[in-house]
Amino acid sequence: MSHLNHDVLDTLREALGESDFFEVVNTFAQQFEHQMQALEQRAECGELPECAHILHSLKGGAGNIGAETLAESAHGFEQQVRAGEVSLQAMIETLSNTTSATITELRDSGYLGGNT
Repeated sequence: MSHLNHDVLDTLREALGESDFFEVVNTFAQQFEHQMQALEQRAECGELPECAHILHSLKGGAGNIGAETLAESAHGFEQQVRAGEVSLQAMIETLSNTTSATITELRDSGYLGGNT
């Protein structure tokens, strides 16, 4: 199963050029990892509004680079958090696995260049 929309990534690479493309995608990959750490901390404290904010940001960033599975998962969990109907532990586990799989696929597909 692909976590990425390769058409979005290839179009982005064409529009930005190789150097800027790798910089942007690497920045987003690092951002995903930082957002997951922040999400785990906020979830542990039960800070649901902050969790929803992080999920919204994660959804947008993932969508911008064609990380569709991650964007869809973040969107679904954002809605659940806002409704107060989420298992925070399951959310963190699912998103952590999806984030790792997304970054691995970005790397394996050559979208991270040699900067990882």
